Amino acid sequence: MRWLLGSETGVLFMPHDWSWSQREYWQGQLCDPTLVYGGFVCEGIEDLEETLTGFHSRLCLDFRTGWSAVALTVRGVGAEQKLGPFSAPTTARAYPEAPLGLYLLSRDRLLSSLPTGPQFDRDPMGLCNRVHRSQKELGCFFCDPALEVQFRSHLGSGVEDFQFRVPTQIGRLKSLFRQCFRAEVSR
Repeated sequence: MRWLLGSETGVLFMPHDWSWSQREYWQGQLCDPTLVYGGFVCEGIEDLEETLTGFHSRLCLDFRTGWSAVALTVRGVGAEQKLGPFSAPTTARAYPEAPLGLYLLSRDRLLSSLPTGPQFDRDPMGLCNRVHRSQKELGCFFCDPALEVQFRSHLGSGVEDFQFRVPTQIGRLKSLFRQCFRAEVSR
């Protein structure tokens, strides 16, 4: 996974060998008042840095309109690697969860998702999994079909890499009621 931070001035891709043990530096980056979004994405995305830099203004708009998590749409994954509603064509709407490595988080949601202990200093994938597992409880993802990505042909073994299961009808209803209840409670 490749970590990145998007501020009003542009996108900062963290070096491959970055370490959470450099906590003071990264905390400074995360606490920058111009930071709009951040997180990690799958490195198998074609032309990753150029693609996400091209999406920067659209991502800033999505986060400024109030979304705390924005998912990327996938094109050309292949029949054996379906990613549910995140495979094009799709519609711009909320989904209860998104595949690992295909979303970015608002500054506040990213900060609330990161663990505070030192247990992830040497395990970047463990950190990604920890952040990913915490998302379901933090609310829906906005799937923006304008943010469409493709994968390099030699990407991983399949959909299991993304830790995503298409929700059942009952699961969707439960999620809808949960979101309605949260909205009502927060008023």
